[in-house]
Amino acid sequence: MSKRHSEIAAVPSESLFAVLAITTAVQGLATFSVFALPTLAPKAAEAFGVPPQFVGYQVSIIYIAAAMISGYAGMFVRRYGAGAASLTALSACAIGMVGLSTGSLVVTIAASALIGLGYGLTNPAAAHLLLKYAPAGRRNLIFAIKQAGVPLGAMLAATMLPRLSEHIGWRAAIGVSASLLVALCLPLLSRRTKWDGDADPTTELKDGAIAGLKLVAGNSVLRSLAITGMCFAGFQVCLIAFTVTMLVTELGWSLIDAGLIAAVVQIAGVAGRLSWSLIADRFGHGLAILCGIGIIAASFGLFTSTMLPSWPIAGLIAVLFGFGFSIVGWNGVYMAETARVSGARDVGMATGGVMIFNFGGVIVAPAAFGVIAEVTGSMAATFGLFAMLPLIGALALLPAIARDRQNRMR
Repeated sequence: MSKRHSEIAAVPSESLFAVLAITTAVQGLATFSVFALPTLAPKAAEAFGVPPQFVGYQVSIIYIAAAMISGYAGMFVRRYGAGAASLTALSACAIGMVGLSTGSLVVTIAASALIGLGYGLTNPAAAHLLLKYAPAGRRNLIFAIKQAGVPLGAMLAATMLPRLSEHIGWRAAIGVSASLLVALCLPLLSRRTKWDGDADPTTELKDGAIAGLKLVAGNSVLRSLAITGMCFAGFQVCLIAFTVTMLVTELGWSLIDAGLIAAVVQIAGVAGRLSWSLIADRFGHGLAILCGIGIIAASFGLFTSTMLPSWPIAGLIAVLFGFGFSIVGWNGVYMAETARVSGARDVGMATGGVMIFNFGGVIVAPAAFGVIAEVTGSMAATFGLFAMLPLIGALALLPAIARDRQNRMR
């Protein structure tokens, strides 16, 4: 039996399937809660009495809270278990969605922060479980499938919420959708004992953020990955958050049709995550693959800046598909590389540490995008300006790629 086959056989397939299915669903529905309001931005902004660009600030609030909790998330997982962390994440996001549905601007700000706190727990909890269950020869693919929950969740929001809002209103559409997160709590509750068996109640939470940052600061490859993640994540969220509004306000699309195009972007992201990860599992060199993704994403950002209402639909879909395939498709390889570099014991803290930087990019980028788009009067043109972000992320990986190549040659 080959080494790869023995690795796969050593992992109980049913356990791996259950872990992967539930962690992917948690990731997807947490992401659904993040992009619920941006998907309905044209309607919600009118009710709040603010311009549609306000969505950039709302997304930033979510990720500020996610960044604040992310450093502690690894220690939270170590103390209470990955199952408890996932259950806490879903509960916080569900309550946050109910808050969004009130239609109150003040409550929406608080609810957005609560969603961010829940979202910040998802990746460290899932990484802890998947590194334990996933065979090394399929690690990139396993992480990619879990990370596919991000575009799937955003796609669900883009396709479901606009149509539902046409029938029951945008506030009720968000409120009713919170029941999806509550329903997923049931299978999590039934697996708490099994998944949290390695929890260590003696773990201190107070030094969590510092521990994660120290881990990243002390490892040159993790430092490179942190910078790359900050740039890639910021650009990705700008694409997801502003696609619908750009299509409606600048290209003359209806909200429903724009939601369908946004779903195409997410489908492309799912395809990208699986494709890039299969390549990484087949050939290795995950860092080099991430570098290439950054260059491709920058190119499609520049293409997007040239969009006009006169563009043929096929051309517009092709550009946005390529955009999604690249900048929404990077995260599976990224999380697998983070896990590979950090090792089993520190994977939760390392993931939390790099996610602080990722969320930092997401905090700044959509707010800055909204300001620049308002000044220039063009979201499409702003995508061209922001194409420098994935280029910076790609360049940040070059020292780590060279070091990785040297290690492979030894």
